[in-house]
Amino acid sequence: MPQWRKLHTKITESMDFNDMPDDFTRLLWLLLPTQLCREGRGVDNPTWVRSKVFTMRDDLPLKQVAAAMDWFANRGMIVRYQVDGRRYFYVPTWARYQGKTEKEAASEYPAPPDLVESYAGPAPDLVAKGSGSDSDSDSDSDSDSETDTDASNSGANAPSAPPAPEIPVVSESSKIPAGLTVAGREYFAQFHRARWATKEQRDQFEASERDVGTNIMLRAVKWAAANNISAVPKICSAAAKMKTNGSARASPGGNGHDMPHGEDAIEAWLKSKEAVPHGE
Repeated sequence: MPQWRKLHTKITESMDFNDMPDDFTRLLWLLLPTQLCREGRGVDNPTWVRSKVFTMRDDLPLKQVAAAMDWFANRGMIVRYQVDGRRYFYVPTWARYQGKTEKEAASEYPAPPDLVESYAGPAPDLVAKGSGSDSDSDSDSDSDSETDTDASNSGANAPSAPPAPEIPVVSESSKIPAGLTVAGREYFAQFHRARWATKEQRDQFEASERDVGTNIMLRAVKWAAANNISAVPKICSAAAKMKTNGSARASPGGNGHDMPHGEDAIEAWLKSKEAVPHGE
């Protein structure tokens, strides 16, 4: 179990954090990382969450914990998945905000089916995309605004992480499963997916594509890839905003780089039009 976890100074201005329904949900979100493995994974069960995060409390209703976890999942802040019939979750922004955690013990929880497990570092989508304005600014501010991941790192340079495994070229037809929509294939190619994390995720994505149309959904996927946003709920919300205001156009090259950059700017843009509820 790690001795330290990082807390970014920007959390006080985070739209997700401030939109949470109550202070219990905010407290759970702040404490949850302290109990997750080095890959940001945990068991998707409210009893497990309560026993880990609120060890000394026996007065918290499980339904309150479950409601908070459902809120995180609906917002795209955690991603739920199953392996061998058992339910788990992971935090998709873990690598961005927790940094290198390779010195910790290996995770005891299986990797999501759509991610590569062999090292503690950025998820394949972040590795493939390299750097962006949001990721760069976060990296630059780590030394000033965040505490060390492990107390043993204090005053010494941490060893470099093991080399990242080779990311497969998912654009090959053999790497992308059949039966996907046009935008679905683009999503799999951009984020190096091999399968949907859950049936609910696929249903939400395909329903959104039917509603906004393939062209708009493609623009939303490319914009999300340019900003290192892989959460399906946020991509669907962005697509709905594009359909509504018409001004959120992808760049001529089709990569979405003239869309908002940075977590706060993105969240503000997603909430800017009241015609489409945020977080759907």
